Amino acid sequence: EKDANVAGALQWALARTEGAGLAGLTKGLESEDVEVRRRATSAISGIHTEEATRALKRALDDSDAIVRADAALTLGSRGEAVSMPALLEMVADGRRDVEAGEVLGLLAEHSPTSGEVVDAVQARLDGTDNAPTRLRITQALAEIPGAAAREALARLTRDNDKTVASTAAAILAMRDRGPRRRERPRIGN
Repeated sequence: EKDANVAGALQWALARTEGAGLAGLTKGLESEDVEVRRRATSAISGIHTEEATRALKRALDDSDAIVRADAALTLGSRGEAVSMPALLEMVADGRRDVEAGEVLGLLAEHSPTSGEVVDAVQARLDGTDNAPTRLRITQALAEIPGAAAREALARLTRDNDKTVASTAAAILAMRDRGPRRRERPRIGN
């Protein structure tokens, strides 16, 4: 808990200086110590500058799944489509898959071609026979607005896996009932 408080204070201080300490944090992304890289990624995520975004894009290639996930969630919430492969990996692996699905939905909602997101999700779905993975990917489609996602879900209602098919049918039924009640976070600040 103490580390979380220190990290929170650091993020607050860095945000107040509008990224003036970013150079030191960026060096932290290159550390051999995974905990240092994780803390650096977390702190950089609180900074809303182009330099911070570039640093987070580099963090998408980190060997640590937590660093990649934190960077992908932040970048995706900022509308950076480069985060899509890492977000799909998170959904497929079941690592923060609900958050990743929501961010994929945000990307699709604010992308000029939301079909690209659906195409990437569909490709990932077509590339696996693992039942739990297919179910998580189907659930992620629930977060993606638009006709392309609806068509993908309609196809999934005929899936050989009854759990996937019934989940897709339930998602479509919810969509037919009308708009969601919860507010989506905005992309950007």
